[in-house]
Amino acid sequence: MVDNYESFKYSDMVSLHWFVRCWDQEKNDFVPISSEGKNDYYDSFFNFVEKIRIESGEGYKRSRMGVAIGLEKFQFYADVHKNYPLIRNEFIERIEEPLKEEVENILFDVPLILESANSYIDYIYRAKKRNGHFNPARSNLEYFLRHFDIEKKGTRKRPRNSYIEMWQRLGIWPNIGQDSEDTYFARLKEKNENLHNRLSGVIEDIRTGDWENQERLKMLEFLVEKGAEGIIDTFGPESYDLLVAIYGPEKFPEERRFLLGKKPVRKHLATCRRDKPPVERDWETDMIKSLRNIGMKPKIYEDNLMVQRYLRNRFIAPYLDRYFRGDEVLDELKGKQSSDFIERKLIEFSVQHFERIEKLRELSSIKKSLRGIRIRG
Repeated sequence: MVDNYESFKYSDMVSLHWFVRCWDQEKNDFVPISSEGKNDYYDSFFNFVEKIRIESGEGYKRSRMGVAIGLEKFQFYADVHKNYPLIRNEFIERIEEPLKEEVENILFDVPLILESANSYIDYIYRAKKRNGHFNPARSNLEYFLRHFDIEKKGTRKRPRNSYIEMWQRLGIWPNIGQDSEDTYFARLKEKNENLHNRLSGVIEDIRTGDWENQERLKMLEFLVEKGAEGIIDTFGPESYDLLVAIYGPEKFPEERRFLLGKKPVRKHLATCRRDKPPVERDWETDMIKSLRNIGMKPKIYEDNLMVQRYLRNRFIAPYLDRYFRGDEVLDELKGKQSSDFIERKLIEFSVQHFERIEKLRELSSIKKSLRGIRIRG
């Protein structure tokens, strides 16, 4: 089941009894019910269910079908269907890790719940961008799960592959005391709370018409994925020109300028679908590298004091560490040449900075105190 899950995850076969009944090991595919039982675990499943029935006693419910001669197998599967949550849980409990978690996720439709939540959010953004508005009848989650064609990336009356089978399973075997939608959101929250919050926010913002909040989140997701969300918190409204310079106008079009700087981005991280890179990335370094690669225009540097400060501090920090260890960095900087506009400016600033420190050292009144002071401009 685990090895072949990707090939049948959108089908109605994602359950123990259907998989055991119709999986053909030789063909590595499902076969009609008339050809059932062509795998090594077909007979053992009957024994397993019988054991559960005996151990559960009156807790094992019987279908109303009734036992008739020649229909024992139909009675068996009718009872399995009625007691499926019990059988599923008992089956999972008998599996050892790490296989246990994989099987549990599959039998509880977790991979499809996560996939469909992301697909729905992306679908809503595409629909809003294409149409400029939402069709209420086609924007709700249930309609999407029933009609979204996974291959065509759009809704169809009769989609070839969709999430409808998953949705129906959630309705047939929901969590205790919940309907299919409650079960969907409960399992989503358990596995990925950020995605749950994001999806809930999209649905609520569609209901209230506050799509500006979603546009801001979409922008934040891109920055988090790049490890660069600190740019907005640091530069506020002035960050727009930097983001365009680093990542291009197609990612940050002019009409989105108003979204920057109105609210801190950190408060939105709990609803962000994207995870920060596993390796801690320094967005300041990325910013400098990106701006140099595209040929940063002097205007961006000269007109933005905060940009100057960040670039200057970043450039001069290692020289300051060496200076206070006794290295002669001033002569080194004076002899340093560069064809890059930014670097020439930073070298010029650093030379002036260390020249000021040297002049201060000549003042006898403060010379003793300077040993415990670092001057960073």
